[in-house]
Amino acid sequence: MLNLLDHSIVRCIVVIIGTKYPLKPFRYTVDQKTFRIYNVEVGGLGNNPTLLIGSLFYHGDKKVLDHDKGVFDKNAVKMEIEEVDRLCGEYGMPYAIDVVATTAKAMENYLTFLSDTTNCILFIDGVSNEARIRGYILAGELGIQEKAVANGIYLGASSEELEAIRESRIQAVVLLAYDPHDTRKVLLPERKLEIVKNELLPTAERLGVSKVLVDTIVLDYGDMVTAATSMKVIKDALGLPVGLGPANILGCVTGKNFGKEGATSIHTGIAIYLRMMGADFIMYGPLKRAKYVVPGLATIDGILGYAAKLEGDKVPLEHPLNKTIRRLQRLFLQFQR
Repeated sequence: MLNLLDHSIVRCIVVIIGTKYPLKPFRYTVDQKTFRIYNVEVGGLGNNPTLLIGSLFYHGDKKVLDHDKGVFDKNAVKMEIEEVDRLCGEYGMPYAIDVVATTAKAMENYLTFLSDTTNCILFIDGVSNEARIRGYILAGELGIQEKAVANGIYLGASSEELEAIRESRIQAVVLLAYDPHDTRKVLLPERKLEIVKNELLPTAERLGVSKVLVDTIVLDYGDMVTAATSMKVIKDALGLPVGLGPANILGCVTGKNFGKEGATSIHTGIAIYLRMMGADFIMYGPLKRAKYVVPGLATIDGILGYAAKLEGDKVPLEHPLNKTIRRLQRLFLQFQR
């Protein structure tokens, strides 16, 4: 039986059919930028797996005992991170933590703890300007600029917040393609592109930021298609890594409301749809929900990685192609015997 992962025969077929039937689903008119953020490559044409971003310390996180003071169950947080790290390592999926703080004091406690506890990328987030500003400055003080991502630059950001990003020397930032004062037009992909190209990118350049991710922002289920289409429009025009946070609309999708199987299917389905629309990163919600999306998305990323490899692209050693698809292939061959 043909082992699909020993793809010399398939390569011959690819040579024969040429480019008439491209194997990779992603095609853009400009070269796609990839950025190495700490230990993860983000962006490209499917050869790099999706960066999965899960949140900690959000409102509703039962591990937090006091959101204003930033008091939390350190053992529970550590155990959750270890479990997600194990799961993502098993399937070959990179992950990051979105640090959601209510106050500057809470941000200090969270970020200081995480800088010593985990070796993954940290997105500095927050529900207040003060929390984000303290997070940016603290990243510089702790010397973790390389694994920090400012989340992020948006229309109307204060000069204090932007200056904090510059002073911190953080090199990676998220651009939020959204205009809170123009909710109708901002839903259009062309408007999101205009905001990024003409307003947010110049701001990032002035701050000396060299690694830029674009969040196309999804506000409700009716906006999902527009936000997903906007990713393709922005990649096609600017070549930047893109993504969004379906967590904004998936808070109600729990085992309590849909059953374990239903919740898993919905979270996985949304993640796969976004990936096939070009998402390079996905903010999927609470960190612990990684179990809902990692196995299914890793399978899709592995297939995309295989297609990219057949067309001559390099695939990282820890890619889901090697961690997930090879495992599936071995099990398939054993089953055939």
